[in-house]
Amino acid sequence: TQSTPQPVQPAPTCVTAPPGASVISQEMQENVKKCKNFLATLIKLASHNSPFPETSKNVKALVQDLLDAKIEPEEFTSRLQTELKSSPQPYLV
Repeated sequence: TQSTPQPVQPAPTCVTAPPGASVISQEMQENVKKCKNFLATLIKLASHNSPFPETSKNVKALVQDLLDAKIEPEEFTSRLQTELKSSPQPYLV
């Protein structure tokens, strides 16, 4: 038996693609790359610049919660400031 081919629908450009999908814009790829670099640098700085080992662990947990969508970016920023005892950085939100 032959199955009838399904019509191919054009992929929308402004939706979140499932993992493994390659239909994302160049701008989105750049933003993902910048975000990845920022978060990696944040973890590295927390690991190397803090005299307290729990700070590094807590920053890693905050980043993971952000990536897992367990916390919103605003809460991430607020909790990060508290953890690092830093002043607000308006350009990060």
